[in-house]
Amino acid sequence: MALDVKKGLGGVKLPVIPWGKLSKLSKAHKLLIAVAIFGALWGCFVWFLYMPQTEKITKLRGDLNSAKTKLARLKNVEKNLRAFKKKYRDTELKFKQALNLLPDKHEIPTLLSSLENLGAQSGLEFLLFQPQKEVNRNFYAEIPLKIEVTGPFHNVGTFFDKVSRLSRIVNIGNVKMTAAKAAKTKSDTVILKTSCTATTYKFIEAKEPEKGKKRKKKRRPKRK
Repeated sequence: MALDVKKGLGGVKLPVIPWGKLSKLSKAHKLLIAVAIFGALWGCFVWFLYMPQTEKITKLRGDLNSAKTKLARLKNVEKNLRAFKKKYRDTELKFKQALNLLPDKHEIPTLLSSLENLGAQSGLEFLLFQPQKEVNRNFYAEIPLKIEVTGPFHNVGTFFDKVSRLSRIVNIGNVKMTAAKAAKTKSDTVILKTSCTATTYKFIEAKEPEKGKKRKKKRRPKRK
């Protein structure tokens, strides 16, 4: 079936659809032509409109899922960070409270004097009251104190009880008791010789940089 050609604008030849001849085609041919035209239009729609938009939607969906994953991860990090900050504050508070139980170097003489006074108040007689060499333990130091006293068992117990009630930490260890004076009668009180080690602690302050030491300035080479 040939198409007639007519001259259009500018001498361009345009095909002329023979509508008269098309009307003479059978219904089957007309249906095939309609299906072909519809298929061509549908193909153009899919190729030029649907597929580009589908690719764009797929990319956007991937970006959205990635953003959701990142947001969930950031929320989890934020949650863990809040928990870590709370734990840090609690630990810092406990550390400060523990430091309050450690006397600093200026309080040690007063604390030792308090121990001696508590012994006298408890009715004990001191035979030995000798501070030992300090033992450094990271941020604090142990200060052992050898003690020997004489007195009744009850008085020794009273002294230990008073020491345990001090605001500063003092641990009593290595306790040894021997009879210093035997009782002559049942009514007499047995006098004991008690030796022990009282250990207190002090906070070691960080060393400050020495003053007066200035950094030497590097001399610049003279330009020739």
